[in-house]
Amino acid sequence: MANEQQQYLDRAVKRLRNQFLAEAPEPLLVTYGFPSMNALSSRKRRLGECWHSGAEPEGYKALIFISPVLWTDPVEVLATLLHEMIHAAEPKGGHKAPFSRLARRCGFTQPWTRTPMGPELRDKLCTLAVSMGEFPAAGIRVKMKPRGAVGSRLRLWTCECPVKVRVASDDFDATCGVCVEPFKRGN
Repeated sequence: MANEQQQYLDRAVKRLRNQFLAEAPEPLLVTYGFPSMNALSSRKRRLGECWHSGAEPEGYKALIFISPVLWTDPVEVLATLLHEMIHAAEPKGGHKAPFSRLARRCGFTQPWTRTPMGPELRDKLCTLAVSMGEFPAAGIRVKMKPRGAVGSRLRLWTCECPVKVRVASDDFDATCGVCVEPFKRGN
C-alpha cells in the first residue's frame, strides 16, 4: 500500500506542476506520513508540511509530508499537496505576499494558512482526481479530546456531617475524623 501511495503522490506532483505551478522546484520528495510532532494537536492540526533549507534528503529541493489524518477524499489530498508545492516554490514567504500571489493564481482563497479551494480550482482538482483514480489509502480518523474540562477520576464521598472528600477509588473504607461515621459514595 505504501508504494501505491508514493506512486500516486509522485504522479500528482507532476500533474499539479504541469497544470498549476510550473515554478515548483524539481525534484520534490513527497511522502504520506505525519508532518510534525504536533500534527495531531486539536488547535493546529497540520494536514501537510513542506521542509526545505537542508531538511530534505540530498538532491531534493524540498520534502513534503501529506498527513494520513482524515484523508479519504483525493481532492483534499491534491489541494493539500498543491498548497505545500506553493511553499516549495516560495521557501521564504510563509503565508505572506509571495505565497498568497501563487495561491490566488492557482485558485485558492483566504485565509492563506488554510487555503480553501475556490469553485474553479475545486472543479479542476475533481477532474484531476477522477483521472488519477482513488487515493490508495483509507485515512486515519483520530478522536481528539475536547479542550477544557475532561472530567475527573476522583469520586465524591460524604459522611453524616458536612465533611466531603474526593478519592480516586470506587472502594473507600474509611470513617470521618469529625463525626466518626463511615463515608458513603456521594453523587
